[in-house]
Amino acid sequence: MACRTPEKFFPVVTTPALPPGSLKGKVALITGGGTGLGKAMATTFALLGARVAIASRRLDVLQQAADEIRRTSPGAEILPVELDVRKPELVAKTVDQIQSKFGQLPNIVVNNAAGNFIMAAERLSPNAIKTIVDIVLLGTVNVTTEGAEIKLKLKPKPKLKLKPKTKLMPKPKPKPKLKPKPKPKTKPKLKPMLKPKSKPKLKPKPKPKTKPKLKPMLKSKPKLKPNPKPKPNPKPKLKPMLKPKSKPKLKLKPKPNDTKLKLLGCTFLSITTPYARHGAAFVMPSAISKAGVENLNRSLATEWAKHGMRFNVIAPGPVPTEGAMGRLSPMSLEESAKEAATRVPLGRCGRPEELANLAAYMCSDYASWLNGAIVDFDGGQQYFYHGSSFGSQLHDMSSDAWEDIENIIRGRTGKEKSKI
Repeated sequence: MACRTPEKFFPVVTTPALPPGSLKGKVALITGGGTGLGKAMATTFALLGARVAIASRRLDVLQQAADEIRRTSPGAEILPVELDVRKPELVAKTVDQIQSKFGQLPNIVVNNAAGNFIMAAERLSPNAIKTIVDIVLLGTVNVTTEGAEIKLKLKPKPKLKLKPKTKLMPKPKPKPKLKPKPKPKTKPKLKPMLKPKSKPKLKPKPKPKTKPKLKPMLKSKPKLKPNPKPKPNPKPKLKPMLKPKSKPKLKLKPKPNDTKLKLLGCTFLSITTPYARHGAAFVMPSAISKAGVENLNRSLATEWAKHGMRFNVIAPGPVPTEGAMGRLSPMSLEESAKEAATRVPLGRCGRPEELANLAAYMCSDYASWLNGAIVDFDGGQQYFYHGSSFGSQLHDMSSDAWEDIENIIRGRTGKEKSKI
């Protein structure tokens, strides 16, 4: 049974929970930002000091939402951008527009674009299923990877020291074996004939050499001429140099491919649903797509944290908006909200501003250690009447009825009630 007086115990607070300026210096990109939850998040982010780009396929709706946000938060910088998340080239163009407008890349990215409708699975065409998967799953992949890829490209890549390739020398061909040349026949050596011995000739003795007489040298000192004193050269007069006029330094806007662009990291937030983990009847395309989105965030939370990025998910329960309730129920918005509240333990549905407060906290520096988290924001709905429940009728049992049940069970087990 749901709480009958939720307004007493679970009041709705729609004002920003964080202090003013908590998102100052942040640039946020919110897909699906013209209506519903996206518009609520954009409004709260702007109130907290962020510059916000809202994106969707309908530019007129975005411009209207931007005007409403500016009225709520005077001086807020809001950029409406027409975007189809199914096309990666348009996502790249959107990121360029944000960088050109705000002078930096977004450091908050909220994947909120969605598509869903209620229908029996056997009535779905392949194109209907593909449309939901393309928007919800592949659209989230496009926005996430494109936004992250630009930041990864800007980071200076480490130079890899490659070992020089060693050229393989061809194996030497074996030399053909040469046949040994036949040895030439040697002629027999003849013994030399002995010549008759002759008497040695006597050499005459050499005469002793006489030393030549040297003439005495006259000692004469040369007269030295005095060196004239060098006249000092007059220093040339220098003309005063005119100081060149300094040109004013031009401040150039950093380009997306400029490696000197200041990188501020990035936090990614995706909006899914609790049934992404256990499925849901009649919304099969949405269920399989949202499950993929959650696993995308889990995977990148560990892989890309080293690049200054973190990834988290909010899985909201029933939060009435025109877009969501209009496609999931034939009833009016008020009737749908009232009926959904009976299936929530807290007795009421959520409000877009409440989810926006949670999103602002998760994207702020207050939650800088939050990574890879999936936060169910459903008032406990997924645990109400789930598989382990023994029936909703137990909520309406009186005290006497519970006494009768206890006695019946004890009679079956043969155990008496404890006196303690």
